[in-house]
Amino acid sequence: MKNRLNYSQLKISAFAFSISVMSTNILVAQNSDTDSTLTDTEITARRITEFSQSVPFSLTAFTAKELEDRNATQLTDITRFSPNLLINKGQGGAAFGNSIFIRGIGQSNFSGTSDPGVGVYVDGVYIPRTIGTLFEMQGSQVEVLRGPQGSTFGRNTIGGAINITTANPVLDSLFGSTELSGGNFNLLQYRGSANIPISKKVAANISSVYRSRDGYTERVLDNSKEQGNDNTFFLRGKVRAIPTDKLVLDLGFDFTRTNAGSMTSSLVGADSSAFQFAGIYKQLLSVDPFTNVITTEPYQTNGTGPSINQLGAFGVNGTAKLDLGKLESKLILGHRNMNSRFAKDGDHSSINFLQSNTDFNSISTSAELQFYNKKPSKFNWLVGAYYMTESNEENISIEDASNLYEALENANQTDVAGPYGGANNPANEELDFTRDITNNSVNNNMAAYANISYDFTKKWTASGGLRLSYDDKTFTATHQKIASGTYIVPENTVNSADWTMLTGHFALEYQATEKVLTYLNFAHGFKSGGFSSQPLQSINGIQMYNPETARNLELGMKSNLGKYTRLNFSGFITDISEIQTDSVTTEEVLIQNRVKGEILGIELEVITKIGKNFQVNAFAGLTDARYTIVNPSSGLTLESAYEKTPASQFGFGAAFSPQLTKELKLDVRADYSYQDGTFHNRQNTTALYQSAFSLLSINVGLIFKDKYHLTIWGKNLTNEAVIQGGNNSFGLTEAFYGAPRTIGATLRYKF
Repeated sequence: MKNRLNYSQLKISAFAFSISVMSTNILVAQNSDTDSTLTDTEITARRITEFSQSVPFSLTAFTAKELEDRNATQLTDITRFSPNLLINKGQGGAAFGNSIFIRGIGQSNFSGTSDPGVGVYVDGVYIPRTIGTLFEMQGSQVEVLRGPQGSTFGRNTIGGAINITTANPVLDSLFGSTELSGGNFNLLQYRGSANIPISKKVAANISSVYRSRDGYTERVLDNSKEQGNDNTFFLRGKVRAIPTDKLVLDLGFDFTRTNAGSMTSSLVGADSSAFQFAGIYKQLLSVDPFTNVITTEPYQTNGTGPSINQLGAFGVNGTAKLDLGKLESKLILGHRNMNSRFAKDGDHSSINFLQSNTDFNSISTSAELQFYNKKPSKFNWLVGAYYMTESNEENISIEDASNLYEALENANQTDVAGPYGGANNPANEELDFTRDITNNSVNNNMAAYANISYDFTKKWTASGGLRLSYDDKTFTATHQKIASGTYIVPENTVNSADWTMLTGHFALEYQATEKVLTYLNFAHGFKSGGFSSQPLQSINGIQMYNPETARNLELGMKSNLGKYTRLNFSGFITDISEIQTDSVTTEEVLIQNRVKGEILGIELEVITKIGKNFQVNAFAGLTDARYTIVNPSSGLTLESAYEKTPASQFGFGAAFSPQLTKELKLDVRADYSYQDGTFHNRQNTTALYQSAFSLLSINVGLIFKDKYHLTIWGKNLTNEAVIQGGNNSFGLTEAFYGAPRTIGATLRYKF
């Protein structure tokens, strides 16, 4: 069950990938159609516009058309098409929260005092919170950037970054699409988009999504299908103005509203021995939350408690690009306001044993100014300055082992083991695990950076960059036990800390031929420090922890084998220091920096076009992640497995689009992916181990006159119940699941 790379896994992945490469190369030998030439994708992975095959580090770029062809409608879908990437729903029990891991590095804690290990950017604007980042992909390009991005994108990108670019309005064209989808679980989805020219110098685009669907989880006791359901409205728009030939202005916005039930989940483990006071609880309350509570099916629960997922998010961003002659400047502004509420029944029974309600609100504002040389030359440069301020408010009501304190107050001390029991007994407060938590945090970040590249021969290029970052965080907390009224953290207790970090990268590129680029890349990044934010018994449970850092060395090749095949390879070794891990003391669970680790791996991607109508792609990712130094209080050993880090992933895809008649075209696509087993928490809880699985999706469509599209589609046709994450608390373990098999049809009209 360890997620370590072993020889058998290496053989399986290498064999599967080799079969794909050999089969595509055989087909390439038959290719004589000049219209089937592969095109490169324009990206902004280094904050400038360039082609993906010229960037000296590992990445995968999906155009809006490629995502549409794969029926990838949300950010989580791209996990099935990219190596060494894991995007899971359910962070903190919120269905609209993402947990993103690249090459074994990420973050599962959504708290405002903690930061992600993979940064998410939309149109150049950093999205600091993982709650509310389940973006609709309509009309967007997505770049998965692997490895630390510390000098270009800044903090919280030690695993990598997800760079999302929305479509820019086109000045002189009116076009768009409208579509309606239906499927099992009573799915009803509408998606529409339009590009609207307003004048010769102004245009706008707008896109919208509405989706309604029953839940995947059956709540057996109340005969409800609301858990895991979806009721989402999404709206995005952008206006582009070009008042002069030297100035381009873009103003965009996005709005998301979700009103649904809790994340798809069920109870997968119950162990009363893991809760020290289980005997007292069962004795005094005459109920047993550990017996006969686990359902036999993953998409069933006996829960009757709260089931709420509500989200309202609004973001606005603006970009101004000014031509200054030999150089250009760009100003990027962003503002986001997110309000959410999510509640769940963690005991999954009719007993009120583990329940929580969370209100999480976040506001962030950022500004970035860049200057760079206008035309690519032998010497290229970019300098910039960045500022962001963010405020977060968390109000959490936790009812763990609820009613235990009241039962102790009403019991005779002689009837209860230990010092507990009896009215007004101070010892009873220790067993009051109900809490009202208020956490307010203000996070500020400032940075200055510079990136350069120099072609010192026609074949050799050196590039590098440095970024100086300053972080400061202020954390104000009030924590009170609900039943006893005792303060764990006195009202408005303030903690603050700041850090100054220097990060950078250096790359050496060798253009072996016009079609083959080899490179060696070193990159260093950091994830911000923070505060432990959920003490159990006293203020001692709030402590500061330092930034986590990663140093990555990568060797890679990007190649175009003729006009029809592309093959990319990268091998890397990442050294991680000051890993932020939970450390268990006698009273508290703290986040501390007491662990170091090392991750080795490779990534391969291939794509081949055969004639006008057939395309094959494949990918493989292998990792060997291990801890090199651990502290006993972390609960880890040198043999512990990394969370959300499968040792191997691979996948194949094929698209076939023959012209049946002059006006009718067949459009067929199939994608298969395999993922090795992995744990979904750092403690390696057995019940949260997802064994190896395979997924298959198929789309079959007809296109008439390039305007009318009818597609029959299916996702997860293997019907795997895939664990996305979970919680392990008070002897109970709940797992969050991805979607089961879904099938449906989409009717689309393009104009």
